[in-house]
Amino acid sequence: MFCSNCGTAYDDNAAFCPNCGAANPAAAQPAAPVQPDPYAQQVPPVQPDPYAQPYGAPVAPYGAPVVKQSNGMAIAALICGIVGLLSSWCIGVVPSIRGVVFGILGLKKSTEMGGEGKGMAIAGLVCGGIGLLASIIYWLLVGWIGMAPFMLEDW
Repeated sequence: MFCSNCGTAYDDNAAFCPNCGAANPAAAQPAAPVQPDPYAQQVPPVQPDPYAQPYGAPVAPYGAPVVKQSNGMAIAALICGIVGLLSSWCIGVVPSIRGVVFGILGLKKSTEMGGEGKGMAIAGLVCGGIGLLASIIYWLLVGWIGMAPFMLEDW
């Protein structure tokens, strides 16, 4: 190719003439547009959240939420009832009686509180009652077996 300015021959791929520095009009043509990759991951358009609160909206306009109170009698009944049931062979009488008493008081308190802790109170009452019954049966059997040698002497 020849330079249009000075007439010097130069390579077709050169952008400028090596002699005078004039631009090569054939090399200045724009490159073919880049085609997007058809296999690239498509990004969905981001849409605004229709349920989002506007900036500065009040969070709790009517004050703090009300915290529910727990039924302490029902919790005590459940704990004492389980301890009395599991220890019915040694000290189970005392926790079992407490489980029954706290269960009755917890049921009364749950009606005042709208049913809070009613299940725990019933479970404590049942566990305490079963533990009390098992303790009584155990100690009656221990006493009967312990008295057996003395009863056999009379025969």
